[in-house]
Amino acid sequence: MTKQTATAALLWTAVLGASAIFGSWFFACVFPFAAMATIAAMTLDLRRGAALVVATWSANQIVGFTLMNYPQDVPTVALGISLGIGALLGFVAARTVLARLTQPVAAVAALAAAFVTYEAAIYVGALGFGGTDTFSPAIIGGVALNDAIWFAALLGLRALLTRTLPAQFGTQIAARA
Repeated sequence: MTKQTATAALLWTAVLGASAIFGSWFFACVFPFAAMATIAAMTLDLRRGAALVVATWSANQIVGFTLMNYPQDVPTVALGISLGIGALLGFVAARTVLARLTQPVAAVAALAAAFVTYEAAIYVGALGFGGTDTFSPAIIGGVALNDAIWFAALLGLRALLTRTLPAQFGTQIAARA
């Protein structure tokens, strides 16, 4: 990785991190972890992408427990842990799909794989703590729509930044390795 590429990756990671903090605070319980995991898989190398997913989850939990007053009990903490595990597994799923398919199908398929993997991890966590009532088709559909909107917005932001500030953000959507 060249110095310019490393700087672009660092700046992009900072932009995604800032959007994660804003999203966690503004949208509270419906943060688009699958969308963020997919964008990280598409645009960052394995180490930076995984670190971003963990940092995003951490920021979400800090905002939730400190500013949003999430209950400090075992089921809530367990849900938080399953969110983190699901986001990381979603990142791995997105990277796996991206390695096997070509664009533009790969991006949509990667988001779908990340979403299904993320939701499955949360569901497994919820089975252990009795909270599966939030997995209705209407709720899952709303969460999927939220992730799709965030995904499109983050892709648009990436395209805007790479076109208007190529020296700072690089010139390509994919910077994976």
